[in-house]
Amino acid sequence: MTIFNDAGIYAILDVNSGNYGESLNRADPSGTYDSLYLSRVFKFIDAFKDYPNMLGFFSGNEVINDQSDYAKIDPPYIRAVQRDMKQYIAKHANRSIPVGYSAADNTDLRLATFKYLQCNSLDGNKVNDNLDISRSDFFGLNTYEWCSGISDWQSSGYDKLNSTFEDAVIPLIFSEYGCNTKTPRTFDEVSEGLYGGLKGVFSGGLVYEYTEEANNFGLVKVDDSGSLTYKDDFANLESQLQNISLPATKESELSSDSIYKCDSSDIAKIYSGFGTNNFTLPSQPAEIANMINYGVNGTNTGKILTDYAVPTTFNYTVKNNKGDTVSATIFYDKANALNKLDATTTAVANAVSTSQSSSHSVNSSSSASSSIGSSTSSSSKSKGAANVVNVPIDQSRYLALFAGLISALL
Repeated sequence: MTIFNDAGIYAILDVNSGNYGESLNRADPSGTYDSLYLSRVFKFIDAFKDYPNMLGFFSGNEVINDQSDYAKIDPPYIRAVQRDMKQYIAKHANRSIPVGYSAADNTDLRLATFKYLQCNSLDGNKVNDNLDISRSDFFGLNTYEWCSGISDWQSSGYDKLNSTFEDAVIPLIFSEYGCNTKTPRTFDEVSEGLYGGLKGVFSGGLVYEYTEEANNFGLVKVDDSGSLTYKDDFANLESQLQNISLPATKESELSSDSIYKCDSSDIAKIYSGFGTNNFTLPSQPAEIANMINYGVNGTNTGKILTDYAVPTTFNYTVKNNKGDTVSATIFYDKANALNKLDATTTAVANAVSTSQSSSHSVNSSSSASSSIGSSTSSSSKSKGAANVVNVPIDQSRYLALFAGLISALL
C-alpha cells in the first residue's frame, strides 16, 4: 500500500473471502449473517482503514444472482452488511470510506439490484436514516457484453446503459469487464464505450484481470521466478487508454440531490422475483452491535511506511509483448507529493459526497487495469484479489478516477 500510495494509486477491496465463515452464503444468508462473518469483515476494515489511499470497500460481488431463489432472499442481507460496515467505519475510522456492491452480469437483475441498493427514502422526499446508512455509496456492474472484434455500441447493449441508469444518484463503475471470446482482445469498448459514449454516466471501470490463469483473461504472464511478460492484450489496452479524453467536472456543477425513492412495485416490474421485503432489514444481532461499539481489537492494522526506500535492483525481469526488456524501475510523478493523508481525505470525501448525481465528479481513465470481485461469487470471473484505482488530484480540485489493473500484492 505504501508503494501504491507513492505512485498515486488507490485501492478498492472486497471484504469477503472463500474461507469458511468469511462471506455471506447466498443460499443461506440468514444462517451466515452472524458475528463470525462480521468479525472478519471488521478486522479487514481495521487492516486497511488507516491507509490514505484506501478508496472503498465492496460489501459483496454477485451475491444476488438469478440462480435458485437468491434474488429473493439475499438483498436485505446485503443492505444489512453495508449498514454494519458503514457504522463500523463511522465509529472506528478517522474518515469516511465508501462502501459499494458489485452486481452480476444479468441485465434485468442488475437494474433491480441497483434501484434497491441506491434508494434511501420511502416517500421520495425525506431521507430515511435506516435506508441511508444501508445504501450503497457506489455501484459496480460486472459486464462482458462487448467482445473485441465482435460487438459494437448497439449489439453489446451499451447503447441502452445511459438511459437505463440516467436516474443514478450514486457513482457507477464497471467492476469487471473485458470479454475474451475473441483474442487477443483489442478493447474497443474502452474508447468507443466506457470512456466514449458512457463517460457522462459511468466513472470508468476495472479490466479483468492482471495475471494469466487457466481462463485466459490475463493481461500479463508471470512465471515461477516472478518475471513478467506483457500479452498483446496489455499492449492493446494501453493503446486504447492513451487515446481517450475525459471530461473535467467541477464540484459546483453537480446536483446536490441524493434522495432516491425505494419503490417495490418499480423493482418488481423489472425483476418479479426480487425480494425487497418492503425495505425492512434484518435486525442487527447484539454481538455485532457490540463489535461496532467497542471494536474487534484487530492487531493487523496497516499504515504507510515512513522509512521505505524504493528499490533500484530487482531479481526479476519485465518484457513487453515483443519480447523486449522493460525497465522495472518505478518512477513517481512529483505531483504525487499531494497524496498525503490530509489532502487525500479531503479529496476522496468530496468525490464521494458530491458524485451523487447522474453527472459524477469522478470521471475515469486508466494507465493500467485491475481485477475486481469476491470469492462469494460462483459465476464471477474474479476471485477477490486486491483491486486498485489511480486517482490523481490536482490543485484546481478536479478529480479523475483512473481504473488501473495492478497485481494483487496486498
